[in-house]
Amino acid sequence: MRHSDMLKNVFYGYIFLLPFISAFALSPTLTLSVLWSLVLFFFVITRKRWSSLSRVENALIFGLYLNIILSYVINGFLQSKPTNHLIAYTVTLLFFFVLINQVFIELEKKHTLTTLISKVLTYTILFASFFAIAEFGFKIYLGIDLNNFIPRPSRASYDFGALDQLFTRVRGFANESGQHAMMMETFLPVSSFYLIYRSNLPKMVSVFFITIFLLSLLFTFSGGAFLFFPMAILLTLAYIFVFRRIKLKNILMASFVIVLANYLFGFIFRYKITDVVSNIIFSKLNNSGSLNDRTNRFDAFLEKYQNADSFHQFFGYGPSGFRLVGLEDSILSLYPTVLFEAGVIGLGFFIAFLGYIYFIITQIKDPIKIPLMVGFLACCGHYWIVANYWAPWLWFLCAFILSVYREERSKKQFLLEPSIMSS
Repeated sequence: MRHSDMLKNVFYGYIFLLPFISAFALSPTLTLSVLWSLVLFFFVITRKRWSSLSRVENALIFGLYLNIILSYVINGFLQSKPTNHLIAYTVTLLFFFVLINQVFIELEKKHTLTTLISKVLTYTILFASFFAIAEFGFKIYLGIDLNNFIPRPSRASYDFGALDQLFTRVRGFANESGQHAMMMETFLPVSSFYLIYRSNLPKMVSVFFITIFLLSLLFTFSGGAFLFFPMAILLTLAYIFVFRRIKLKNILMASFVIVLANYLFGFIFRYKITDVVSNIIFSKLNNSGSLNDRTNRFDAFLEKYQNADSFHQFFGYGPSGFRLVGLEDSILSLYPTVLFEAGVIGLGFFIAFLGYIYFIITQIKDPIKIPLMVGFLACCGHYWIVANYWAPWLWFLCAFILSVYREERSKKQFLLEPSIMSS
């Protein structure tokens, strides 16, 4: 078997393990995604010739990483918690993004990847969604918690109740429901696009699978998902209206399907989807312990950061910096976390990276740009209320977006070459 074919099969394994950020992990940090990325690293470094790492996206990531290393050396060198968090940053930035981006580049030389990766990703998310729905059904109707049969790293007790304990919140293979919801927000749009427009499945089967996706997301009862996923769709629709035309009949058809699904869900479960979503969101906004906890943590962070000296405001306090300044808890939001640990300079590199990825999405001509934009915006939005940068989903999506763009540009150059030679 050729090296590229072996690398492709190993890469498929990595994609299949994307949902497993808690289930079957050896420890909270040694997840299956981390372990499999080490296998991918071995396959990449054994190639005789590497593609260049000199790319805009890598430069921005390396800028953020070097700033984190500098902050670590100055603030928490060789201390236990900062060192562990530095390792987490290393795995996340260098393995989950730079390595995965490099794997895409190597495979692009021999394979057309956009449809292949969309297919593997779709069936990966479908598998995770079926498990999440089974988790919901077994708990509600049989009183059996499937999580008791899945080994996970030890963690504090977790409240699975939703809507006054009437329902249970699913978490799939993640360590909590909000993280499973975040994964679904990120990949559901691309997977749905593949099922409708790129797969050879009957339309009814595709609709059934998309329904499974939506139920898996809904059963998380995640206020963040219910807020940021619709916002991402609205922002993408606004982009389409401004830069492209959209047919009125498509809007009416989509509206009809949404209304019909809402009432069918209410008939089956006694709660309409709109009732569930509104109850979850308003419970988060009104007298929510979760919201109050996030607010208190942010206020404590803001006070520390505003009173910091100029050096720490620019370069941050390093990985796990909140412990170094005496804060009891971390900040449950990625952007202030990066600001606190990597300073204004580190946050600048990170925002520039996200901005560059969004710019790349807008340059894609293939219709897949629309689901890519929805997933990207939803994931970035959800990071306002979580800080788990070590989850692989955003980084994989960014690498996939870059691959789609490179593949499209390569095809365009290939088509232009005969006309240039003939002239």
